[in-house]
Amino acid sequence: MSISFSSNSVTHMCTTCGVSKVSLLREFCNKTGVQITLKDYKFSLTAPFNEGDLACIVPVVKHTDFKPLEASGLYELAQVQLQSGNIEVALDYLSEAVQLFAQVFGPLHVNIANFYKVIAQIHHALGDSKLAISYQHKTVIMYERLLGVDHCSSISAYFPTKHAKMSSNFDTSLGHYCCGA
Repeated sequence: MSISFSSNSVTHMCTTCGVSKVSLLREFCNKTGVQITLKDYKFSLTAPFNEGDLACIVPVVKHTDFKPLEASGLYELAQVQLQSGNIEVALDYLSEAVQLFAQVFGPLHVNIANFYKVIAQIHHALGDSKLAISYQHKTVIMYERLLGVDHCSSISAYFPTKHAKMSSNFDTSLGHYCCGA
């Protein structure tokens, strides 16, 4: 399946597809390995970049996304325990899975953020809003750092945080965790 664009310019493509130029530039840089200097680029100009804006080019290496077998097994066990109603056991399995993933991939990984999201949902269902918001806040920060602030996962991670804050009575000092709510 091939997709072709009949746009004559980046501006035309951005307006017809509804994509911001900054998002398009970020995605281009991620895919090609180009790193540019951080500054406020004037996209209204015909040539918003010059040779001095190029910081470096890093190789982009494609690889398979492997998963540690033990950690994946613990996650699946947690899912089974959740479905059977053993919530505390599921939380233990999820915590162990997070630790194993962190040992393999480091503290910032999309799977760890996904685990934090599930843990936050469990704590919210149990009525522990402070822990739910804490884990959801970690999820939001990790998604923003790993995927960017305008990624759909980053944006959708704000909603459970705001929902947990609005549906519970908790200390207002945790209010800074929610995106201005």
